[in-house]
Amino acid sequence: MNNLALKSVIGAWILLVSVSCATARTNKSSWSDKAVDGKDVVELYQTQDIIEGKGEFKYEYEGAYYEFRNQENLDLFKSNPKKYAPAYGGYCAWAVAQGYTADVDLRTATVVEGVLYLNYNSDIAAKWSENQAEFIRKADRNWPDINK
Repeated sequence: MNNLALKSVIGAWILLVSVSCATARTNKSSWSDKAVDGKDVVELYQTQDIIEGKGEFKYEYEGAYYEFRNQENLDLFKSNPKKYAPAYGGYCAWAVAQGYTADVDLRTATVVEGVLYLNYNSDIAAKWSENQAEFIRKADRNWPDINK
C-alpha cells in the first residue's frame, strides 16, 4: 500500500472513530464498547463500590455493553436500565451542566433522588455537591443538545 492510500485509510478511520465518539449516547472507551470501564453499575448505584463486571454477565444498552459481577445484578439492570445507568450517558454531570462532556472517575459516584451521577474527579465532585439541584437542572436542560 502506498503512502497516499495508507494516509487515506488512516484518515477515514480517525474520522469514523471521531464521529462515533462524538455521537455516542454512552460514555465508553474508544477501544471497546464497554460502558463505565466494565464496572458493575448496579453495585455502583447501590453501594458506590467499584466492582469489576464479568463478560459473561453483560447487557447492551444505548450503544454500549454494561457488565455485571453476577446474574442477579444483570437481571436487576435488565429490569430497569434507566434506574441503574448513570445520568447523561455516564459523562461528568458537572461538565454537562456547563454545556460539554468529560470523562469520569467512578469514585465520584453519587445517587441523588434515585439517579446515579458521575463526575470528572474529586474536586469537581465537591463543586457538584455544593449545589446538586441547580447543576441537575442545568444538565437536564443541556443534555438534549449535547446528546445530538
